[in-house]
Amino acid sequence: MKMTIKKRLAVSNLLMLLIPVGVVLVAGLLFLAILFAALSSDVFRFGEERFYDHKDEIVGLVGECLDSDSPEDELQDLILSAGQSELRIAVAESGSILYEAGTADASDEELLAMAAGEDGIFVSNAVRQLYTATLVRGGREYYVMLFCNYSAIPEQALETALASMVLGLIVLVVVSIILANRLLSRFVFRKIERPLDKLLSGAREVASGNLDHRIEYGEADEFKPAIDEFNTMTGKLKHSVELLKDEEASRQMLIVGITHDIKSPLTSVIGYVEGLCDGVADTPEKQSHYLKVIRKKCDEINALVTKMIVLTKSEYELSGGNESVLPDAEIRAFIAANGDEYRSRGLRISYAGEEAPPLKISAADFARLLTNIADNSLKYKNGAEGRLQIELRRAEGKTVLSFADDGQGVAEEYLPHLFEAFYRADRARTSTESGNGLGLAIVKKIASAAGGEVSARNNEQGGLTVRAVF
Repeated sequence: MKMTIKKRLAVSNLLMLLIPVGVVLVAGLLFLAILFAALSSDVFRFGEERFYDHKDEIVGLVGECLDSDSPEDELQDLILSAGQSELRIAVAESGSILYEAGTADASDEELLAMAAGEDGIFVSNAVRQLYTATLVRGGREYYVMLFCNYSAIPEQALETALASMVLGLIVLVVVSIILANRLLSRFVFRKIERPLDKLLSGAREVASGNLDHRIEYGEADEFKPAIDEFNTMTGKLKHSVELLKDEEASRQMLIVGITHDIKSPLTSVIGYVEGLCDGVADTPEKQSHYLKVIRKKCDEINALVTKMIVLTKSEYELSGGNESVLPDAEIRAFIAANGDEYRSRGLRISYAGEEAPPLKISAADFARLLTNIADNSLKYKNGAEGRLQIELRRAEGKTVLSFADDGQGVAEEYLPHLFEAFYRADRARTSTESGNGLGLAIVKKIASAAGGEVSARNNEQGGLTVRAVF
């Protein structure tokens, strides 16, 4: 079962408590069992309480020894069978000791004095105990004296053992905590270390320029979203780098295009100015003609510069900030203001549309969009007069603008490039008369700034249809 880091931390914290507690319980029970077994063994059976409980039984066994032929030997065997060398048995009759077995102690006289010859008395001092009893056997009366040392564990030794047990338990607790901490830290850290190593390795790969690198990670833990975001970021970074490369290539093409398209009219201007200076235009009519050509070429340069300004504007500037227009009203106003001029130049513009929501675009930029498409249709018309049909409609919640002309159309392989700056289907830049390739690029720029998309296709009339969707 795969565990998240959160679960591992919870388990680790729980085990940090349970392991020391478990060790203490097991060790404590083991120590208590050893102590109990020691206290319960034969070695300690003649302790103070045990001796007192079995004193009468021992007196009975002494009586059996007195009935034998060799009482003193039997008494010695009794002491040996009891396993206590500190036990002493003395049997007296009429104040005189008849039989004796075991080892005497210096304090025995003190105990006898304390008993004072009484029957059935139990006395003790700091190290030894005495029990006396009268025993009648075979018509004879005996006075039995049982001496026994304290064979229970001394209090000081017991305190030492208990202190050692407590110290041992403390040491076990400390050692178990240290070991548990190390083991559980590795248990948790291993879960963290592996994905961190993968992230570090991935960062190094990206830093070295390998933007195709992706981190493979199959765990469903807290690092999974971070690694997924890393892979997403790397993909976006690669896309951004590719866009920058494309933009750089477009910029270089733009510079080449500007140089070429400005050079042609500028060369003409220079030529005609030199003609005026050198006196080639020696009549008023020639001078007027030269000046008109110069003016026309200057207009071409001005128009090209204006289009370049539009292309270099930011999308925010092109979107008009907070400005907006009603497309239906703007199209009608454009045709009313420019329809006759286009008709005189050979392009008849018609419109069919409906009301649509406002577009976030300035009126000037929307008019420029219409102008560039109309100019493109005018340049590539067939015959003396061409037609441009503008249609405005709503489809699937979006505003759709269609511009369909009956001109020359475009070869299919060139359609994807129509909206690139300085692109012309014939790829010839020997003259700017047929256009400079900026008109449709500006259309795309303005539409994109307003959140729209543009496309182009050849229509049934053989001409070109430009479609803008907002």
